[in-house]
Amino acid sequence: MKRYLIVLLTLFIYTCSDDPAAPKEGCISSTACNYDMTAAVDDGSCLEPGSGECCTDDNQVSTPDCADTCGGTAVEDCAGTCSGPGVADGNGDCCASGTLDCAGTCDGTAVADCAGTCNGTAVADCAGTCGGTAVNDDCGVCDGGNATQDCAGTCDGTAVEDCAGTCNGTAVADCAGTCNGTAVADCAGTCNGTAVADCAGTCGGTAVNDDCGVCDGDGSSCASLACADLTTLCADATDCNTLALNTTTGDVYYNFTDDIAGVQFNIVGGTASSASGGAAAGAGWILNAAGATVLGFSFSNATIDWDPNSATGCTGAAPCSGVLFTIAGDIANATGLDTIVATTASSDDATTNTSTDACE
Repeated sequence: MKRYLIVLLTLFIYTCSDDPAAPKEGCISSTACNYDMTAAVDDGSCLEPGSGECCTDDNQVSTPDCADTCGGTAVEDCAGTCSGPGVADGNGDCCASGTLDCAGTCDGTAVADCAGTCNGTAVADCAGTCGGTAVNDDCGVCDGGNATQDCAGTCDGTAVEDCAGTCNGTAVADCAGTCNGTAVADCAGTCNGTAVADCAGTCGGTAVNDDCGVCDGDGSSCASLACADLTTLCADATDCNTLALNTTTGDVYYNFTDDIAGVQFNIVGGTASSASGGAAAGAGWILNAAGATVLGFSFSNATIDWDPNSATGCTGAAPCSGVLFTIAGDIANATGLDTIVATTASSDDATTNTSTDACE
């Protein structure tokens, strides 16, 4: 029986301590900073603000600062301004602006120099060195020493002294290093050497211009044209129909490798007043000279044949050549013939050289 009573007592105690309906403890004073409106039993924790006190946001008792913020940190400066800038100056007087110079004077003008001395005279040079001596040169370069000026004093200019020391002068040193000297390097690069380039540009070469001005030539390019051999004008002597004028005699020479029935040409640098004689007269050609133009032809298409066996042919072996006719007029300064035309009996142009120099 005693055992059962102990068990029942234990169950009663357990049930009472875990009763969900038990009243909540806390601060039940509505004037307290930590008032708990849900509490029913005062647990003695109430924080009651006294006179001049207030409650902070975290439910603590405090006093308001000068800005009336409960628990705030704002304070009045020396001038009585809440959170003001005022501070005490070097003499202990209030500086309402809060601006003290390096001497502690309110709103003063004293400043510390680059060495930290109040109202000192030390200054930084252009390189930023306190008390340094570097200065900007005339070109604005710090400690530059005017190195960027040219010899004329122009900043970043291009003027230079010549070898004689003249600014923008023209004196130059020769290959021997002598200012205004005359020594020159030869084609081999030797100063004052004697090697020269020949007409072909070869240093020390032997090529020279011939009488015709042709480098290393044989003089044939300007040799006088022989009236008796006009084949030198043609690339192929077997196909060579052309004329040339001897300006001394007025004779017009021909070289034909085809049967030619007529010719026409202009005199370069001269004029003709008449034409006669020669192989053309023997063939019965009509000759006409007017100004610089001369022509010869046959109404019957009589030809001057290159065949020596022909009645109107050559007097020697082909090709047929000789004096075609002689012209009179102003031909002393003539240089030759151009627009030469030699045609066959069928009016085909058989000319191989349409312009020739005067022949001798």
